[in-house]
Amino acid sequence: MAKLVLGVHYKKVKPDEFKHFQQLFKEFIEKVYARKFLKYSGEKIVYKKESIQDGIATVDMTLITTKGQKIPITCRLSQHSGEWFIYDVLIEGISMVNNYRIQINRIIARKGFKGLIRILEKKVK
Repeated sequence: MAKLVLGVHYKKVKPDEFKHFQQLFKEFIEKVYARKFLKYSGEKIVYKKESIQDGIATVDMTLITTKGQKIPITCRLSQHSGEWFIYDVLIEGISMVNNYRIQINRIIARKGFKGLIRILEKKVK
């Protein structure tokens, strides 16, 4: 996911810079989404379908809130060393990867890659 959200900037950063970004981005995602997952209680997830094509798996599901609202969710996974890893989540058709890529492009355009790193470091503290 870290490589995908960097997009064209991935090829411009050094391997050690990417590793640092990757770790910060992982911590950021865990922090942001762990809070959201902890807020859920009583919701139901209905699995719709799954498919695998060219080494990419897609799992479609619906989250049904306690108020009955149905929220479509799609997880995209890739396989590495025999294990499946989620690399993107679409909620109501909006890709998490694309969303972060747009935000990261804006930050890099204004503040450079080092500015992005500083912002992520502050957010994970």
